[in-house]
Amino acid sequence: MAMQATVMVERPPEGLARGKWEAGAWLYVLIAAVAVLGAAGYWAWRLRKLRKVGR
Repeated sequence: MAMQATVMVERPPEGLARGKWEAGAWLYVLIAAVAVLGAAGYWAWRLRKLRKVGR
């Protein structure tokens, strides 16, 4: 009977703070908020520009 090789795998702890660039959950929330506010600001700027041209 041949013996099988045993491989031990160490897994990182559960949660978002793992991977190549570790970051807390607050950073993901901050990035999402900045993206939403940036898009809203851009839309408001475009709407204002379109209303100015229509006058």
